[in-house]
Amino acid sequence: MLGRPENLIKLDGRVRLVELSIVQATRGCLAETVFNEVDRGGLLWVWNFALGAKLHKRELRFWVGELPNPKAVSKCSLEQIIEEILPRARTVFTGGELCLRFAVAKSTLTNLRRELAVKSGAIYRGPLVEFLRRRWLGVQGGMRGK
Repeated sequence: MLGRPENLIKLDGRVRLVELSIVQATRGCLAETVFNEVDRGGLLWVWNFALGAKLHKRELRFWVGELPNPKAVSKCSLEQIIEEILPRARTVFTGGELCLRFAVAKSTLTNLRRELAVKSGAIYRGPLVEFLRRRWLGVQGGMRGK
């Protein structure tokens, strides 16, 4: 074998949220297993990024800091996790940065811009924080977005 996958794959340090397929790959499980874990509160730091016509679907994003050891971050507050995703020291984020940071395609970013009422250019941290607060699926958030 040329290399073990766990030694070959590393995430860019700017990535803060990942898609379901990354969670499946890191945990070696099916999507249904991940959905069940989200629904029972085993994974807390999860957001639904479904936008526009897809609002009824689950377009989940998972905070990378939780994946290695969910129990280690289970007592954190939503504000602490948002700070990890969107540091307070940053007031604006470019579209390209957000595509990488949130693991979204440009088309999703376009829909996100519509929801945030930002037509072009950099996006201020404040509306992004509010978006994350609204779309959080965590237990403390009442399991919204099922």
